[in-house]
Amino acid sequence: MQLIELALIQTGIYAATRQTGNVAYLQTNQFESDGSLAASPFPYYLVGDEVNKHLLSEGDILFAAKGARNFAWVYTSDIGKAVASSSFFVIKIAKKMQTQILPEYLAWYINHPKVLTGIKHQALGTSIPSITKEVLADTSVILPPVQKQQQVVKLQSLANQQRQLYGRLQDLHKTYMQELLFNHLS
Repeated sequence: MQLIELALIQTGIYAATRQTGNVAYLQTNQFESDGSLAASPFPYYLVGDEVNKHLLSEGDILFAAKGARNFAWVYTSDIGKAVASSSFFVIKIAKKMQTQILPEYLAWYINHPKVLTGIKHQALGTSIPSITKEVLADTSVILPPVQKQQQVVKLQSLANQQRQLYGRLQDLHKTYMQELLFNHLS
């Protein structure tokens, strides 16, 4: 199936920001290199009723469409009220498809290197590449049964945990070696 058959694709908004407010304004620079949200990602906020129609809903997928770093990320309400900047497309799974596709699976699928490479090859612009809404909408999606989607999401989650643990282990080993060498001086 094509993505447009599974979901509604909207653009994020461009808005003036403030240092305080009641709605987080998500921008691509608030995400780590692996596409995960930074620990304290909200330097800017929006205020006012005009942003309410742009509020993200549980399970919305943000796709970073501008720049060299493209990724998909699933919004969860535990981060609080938020809207996406215009650097993102907001992918909202169609109501009729919500029992057939998991947002986490769709984000994983879009982030898969083969899929993302295919999308990037169609980017416009040279200095700041940009993925168009049409290119994203035309992206083919393999849609296995929900149980298989759950397995894929679980395996990806375990792989992410493993990568984090390896990183932590490397940091601890480096610290240990530095201490060992320093203590050897005396």
